Amino acid sequence: MAKFRDFSRTDRVLHMLQRRGMRKGLHGRSRGWLWVLVAVVGLRQFRKLTGGVPDIVYRGELRAGETIRISHKPVTYQGKPVRSRRRTPVPK
Repeated sequence: MAKFRDFSRTDRVLHMLQRRGMRKGLHGRSRGWLWVLVAVVGLRQFRKLTGGVPDIVYRGELRAGETIRISHKPVTYQGKPVRSRRRTPVPK
């Protein structure tokens, strides 16, 4: 049975950099890796505060023959649908 993948690729890279920064920066006394640690911890806190971490809405296991449909709600602004922004050429 496969395990669920809880973390995105970005989270795994940040986790690896944080561990390496702890090991080489704090314990190994490398100033460069210490700054990597500070940057990674700051970036993770920023993502957490701004809601950059995706929420798991549903988690389940599919049996043979079952299907799943993935959909999303349209983007709205104050109840009105938002049209895509088209780039207009800049007048010269």
